[in-house]
Amino acid sequence: MCSADCWTDHRLIIFKLNIHIQPQRRPQGQRVAKRLDVSKLECSPIAQELVSVLDFHSTALKVLGPATRNHQDENDAEIQKLLEEKRQLLQVHQNDPTSTEKKAAFVSKHSIVQARLRSIQDAWLSSKTNEIQGFADRHDTKRFYDALKAVYRPPSIGSSPLRSADGTTLLKSKEILERWAEHFDTVLNRPSSINNEAIACLPKVAINPNLDIPPSVEELLYGELCKGKRSVGRKRKRFKDSLKTSIKDFSISTESGLSHLV
Repeated sequence: MCSADCWTDHRLIIFKLNIHIQPQRRPQGQRVAKRLDVSKLECSPIAQELVSVLDFHSTALKVLGPATRNHQDENDAEIQKLLEEKRQLLQVHQNDPTSTEKKAAFVSKHSIVQARLRSIQDAWLSSKTNEIQGFADRHDTKRFYDALKAVYRPPSIGSSPLRSADGTTLLKSKEILERWAEHFDTVLNRPSSINNEAIACLPKVAINPNLDIPPSVEELLYGELCKGKRSVGRKRKRFKDSLKTSIKDFSISTESGLSHLV
C-alpha cells in the first residue's frame, strides 16, 4: 500500500552476512538434584528432627515472608500497596457479583490504580532519563551502560529454535542453512506490482531543455580553473600557464570574467 508520497513504507537493505551456527553445549554449573534417602525416616530421632526443622522454616516463612528480588524500582512498596487494595476489592466483587455497589467500587479503584501506576512510571522514566543523560554528559561509560541495563534489562542468553515453513524444528546445520537461503529467496524475490493510479497522481514537473545543452568553453575553463586553484607550487604555475594559452587559442574576451582570475 502506497504512502502519502506514493512510495512504500518499507525500505529494503541488502547486505552480505556470514551465518555461523553455534554448536549446542551442555548447561554449565547445573548439578542434578540427588534423591533423598527416605529410608532414614524409619528412625524416630531423625524423623523428629526433620519435623522440628520444618516447623522452624514454616514459622520463619510466615513471619519474615519470602525474599523478593532486588529491583531498581524504588516505588515497589507503593505499587504493591495499590495492587493489594485493588485485589481486595476484586475478591469482594467476585464473592458477590450481583452487587452493583461492589462492582462500581472495584471499577473506580481499578481506574485510580491504573492512573497512579502510569504517573509513577512516567516519573520514574523521567528521572532515569535525566540520570542517564548526566552520565552521558560526564562521559561515565560504565554507569551509563549500567543504567541502560537497568531500564532495558540484560540481554537474554540462549537462542530460540529455528523452524521450517511448515513449523518443524530444524536441528541440523545443513537444514538450517537451507532454511535461511529459502527465507531470503522468498523475501528478496517477491513479485512487484506497479500501481498506475499512484503514478498518475504524481505531480508533473516541466521539462528543462537547458540540461541537454552542452557546456560552453567558458564554463569548461572556469571549472578547470577552480580545480587548478586547489593545486600548489610548480604544479599550479604550470596549470595557470596552460590555461592562459587555452584562453588565447579560443579567443575568449576579457569580459567573460576568466582572464582576471588567471
